[in-house]
Parts: sequence; C-alpha cells; structure tokens
Amino acid sequence: MKRPNFSFWVLVFVFALGVGLRLYRLGYQSLWYDELFSVLVAKRPFSDMLSRLANSDVHPPLYYIFLHVALRIGHSDFVARLVSFLFASLSLPLFYLCVCRWLDEKVALVATGLLAISPFHVLFAQEARMYALLGFWVLGMVWFFGRAWENGRFRDWLLFTLCAVLALYTHNLAFLYLLAIDVYALLTGLRQRWRPLALAHLAAFLCLLPWVWVWVGQAERVQAGFWAAPPTPLGLFLAVYLMLFGPSAPLWLVPVGLTAVLLLIGFLLRHFLRQRHLPDGLLFPLLLFLVPLLALYGLAFIRPIFVERIFLPASLGLYVLLAWGIIHTPPVLLNRVAGGVLALALAITLVNYYTHPDVQKPPFRELAAQVSALVMPGDVVAHTSDSSALAFAWYAPELSSVSFYLAGDPDFEQMTARAYGGLGAGLRPLPAAAFLPDARRVWLVVALDHNEAYQREQVAWFEQQFPRREHVTVGKMDVLRYDVEQ
Repeated sequence: MKRPNFSFWVLVFVFALGVGLRLYRLGYQSLWYDELFSVLVAKRPFSDMLSRLANSDVHPPLYYIFLHVALRIGHSDFVARLVSFLFASLSLPLFYLCVCRWLDEKVALVATGLLAISPFHVLFAQEARMYALLGFWVLGMVWFFGRAWENGRFRDWLLFTLCAVLALYTHNLAFLYLLAIDVYALLTGLRQRWRPLALAHLAAFLCLLPWVWVWVGQAERVQAGFWAAPPTPLGLFLAVYLMLFGPSAPLWLVPVGLTAVLLLIGFLLRHFLRQRHLPDGLLFPLLLFLVPLLALYGLAFIRPIFVERIFLPASLGLYVLLAWGIIHTPPVLLNRVAGGVLALALAITLVNYYTHPDVQKPPFRELAAQVSALVMPGDVVAHTSDSSALAFAWYAPELSSVSFYLAGDPDFEQMTARAYGGLGAGLRPLPAAAFLPDARRVWLVVALDHNEAYQREQVAWFEQQFPRREHVTVGKMDVLRYDVEQ
C-alpha cells in the first residue's frame, strides 16, 4: 500500500486548521442585527416562519429551514451559527477538488491554504446568515458543471441543476454565479453543448416557480427602501479588499497587505500580457471572480444593492488567481515572498478578529444579562434602537412583557427593508405614552447604531420628563434609569 506523501499531510493540516479556525470562539461574539432577525424568525413554528419570510424578508427560505432545524438543538449563539460553520467547513475540501480540476495540486493547496485562514470566510462561517451556505452550493454548481461540461453525463447535469436550485433558494443573487458559468460556456464551446445547459436553466426556473410570487414582493420591498448606498468606482476596490481581509484588519496592517496583493496581481497581469493568453484552467476562476463583481456593480446603478458579503463565492476565484501567481508567475521568489506576506497579514487580521469583536457585533448578550439583573417589579425597559430590542427578545425573553421598542424610528415610519425585517422578527413599536402610565421606573437602552439624531431626541425627551437616577455603560451602549413615579 502506498504511504501518504508530505503533500497529503500538509493538506490534512490545512483542512484541520480551516475547520479549527471556524470553530474557535464560534459563539463568543453576540449576535448582531441580521443574525438576530435570522434566529427570531427561524425559531418560530415552521408555517409561521415561512409566512414571515414571505412578507418581511428579502431572501429565500432555504437557510432559515436549516436554521429552524438547528435551533431545535438548543437556544444559544453557538447553535445559531452551527449551520454556517458546518457548510463553511465542508467548502474547504470541495474547493480543493474544484481547483484540482482546473489547475495543479500545488495551486490547489496554496489556494485552499488562503481560504483556510481567510478572515472574510471565517467571519461568515461564524455568522448566523446564509452566505456560507451559498458558498457551498456555488462550489457544488462549479464542481458538477465542470464534470458535465467535460463528459456530458446526465447525472452530472442533474446534480448541477440541483445545486443551482439550492443556491437560488438560499440567496436571490445566486443567479450572478450562474451568469459566470454561462459566460464561461459561451467562451468555451457553447455552440456544441448549449442544449443540456439550456435545459438545466429551464429546470432550475421551473423549480423556482413556487417562490416567484414571493420574489416579486421582495423585489418591491428592496426597491422601496434598501440601505445600501449607490456604488462608486472605489467600491469595486473596497469589495476586492474585503474579499481578502474582511472588516477586521488593523489599520497599520492595511498598507502591508495591500502592497503584497498589488504585487501579486501586478506580476500576474504582466505575465498574462506577455503571454497574450490565459494559462489553461484560469479562465473559470477569473470569471467566477469578475462576472458577479462587475454584474452587481452594474445592477447597483439601477437599485443600490452592492453588498460585499454576496461576493463570498466570488472571492474563491480571487484566491485561485493569487495562488497561481504565487506558484507560477515570475519572478517566482518575489511572488512567494509576497504570498508569505499576504498569508501573514491574513493571520494577523484573524487574531484581531478574535480579540477585538467587530463593531457590528456589540455585546448585546452582556447588556441583556446586566439589565435583567437590575429590573424589578414595576420596571419597564424601553429601546431607542431596533437592534437592542431584538437582542432582548433573544437574550432576555423573560423580559418580553416589559420590554418595548419606542415608536418613531424613521426607518419604521418610511417602511424601509429594515422596518419590514424588524416587524417580521416580532418588533411592535409603541409610543412612550402606551407603557409609561403603568411604570414605576424606566430603563432606557440606547444603542446608537443607526438614526442617531432620532435616538438622541428620545433620550433628550426622557431627560426633560423624568429625573435620571442611574447610568450603566456596556461596550458603546448606554442604559439610563429614570424614576417615573412622582
């Protein structure tokens, strides 16, 4: 029997490292706004969950179905993120197999190593949202499409279609990755093999018909009020930066990491221009990276929906390009040094991610626990932010009868996509006059995460009406206690 060689053990180490990094501190950070929406909707009875998704969310239901099942295990942040962790971990070996199909094993090993320590991928492996699941289905599409494109077997076309359907039921923008595959087919022999590809698209569309009527309503909600800003040319470069480092890189590290990346990309482009053609196997990763990025950038001029997290699968193509440059692009020594610097920058960013929680994930768990310990009979808890109101619904359900979200938030007044999400997760804004008459004391929770002017107005009103007796700070959030009884 042939003994495993050194490369095999390196690959096992890379897989183990990637899984370990995605598992480490999985439930450490509190859930943030989008995650809170996920768990508060997914924990409801199945039919109620689907109804709320259809009427309040802008995403398909597949991820929530997985999360609904997972939450039967228990009520914790660790369990809430378990689905993302599992599919992000399964993506590692599937990604390696896909790269081996395109290129050689050395490039596949380096690309998988970059993926294993990617702060961008670890972030979404530890987030109770659908992006890790989307990445897995896109890799499944890529794998089975590659097999079907080569051998034409019906089984591979069927599995490609299945992965496409699952991807589209995970995120509405999954069609961007089907578009990348279509562009590849157009450039590499569509004339001879268009029929099975067309049939696969038709079958996927027919499978989506039950959700099309819901999708129309979701598109209208996005059109009515989505939070993303209009795109700028700088947004493209920022998206590429985030595909590598996510939002957690220390400021001093940014120029170091960017220099390494620019060196790798610069030498890669110079090599392509000199050779006047792409090396075999690089076309697909290039299209996987560029087509979704450019297509969504163009669509964002019609409706600002340029959100970087949707590029999680696209970043896989970028990692392959960088890995190929590290291994094969001259000057090889300089490129490998740049690759080492990039890997070190990714590792340092990961350490920063673990030790300095992202600004999007304030310590809601600690906040809810502290307020719960302070509340006495006759007290009420009022929230100026929908984020903290949702957090208390998850972390302090025992306070549900005395925890209120103040009415008047501009997002809820204008019924933006954020408002639909909050209402779908169970928020019911109430004016202060509805709960103050029966209150002895009010604990006002202030989390200045959005609409700061409105929230400050609420604080100013309480300051004018009632004497403040206590002020507690948790992270960057404030809890103010007022005596209501005169």
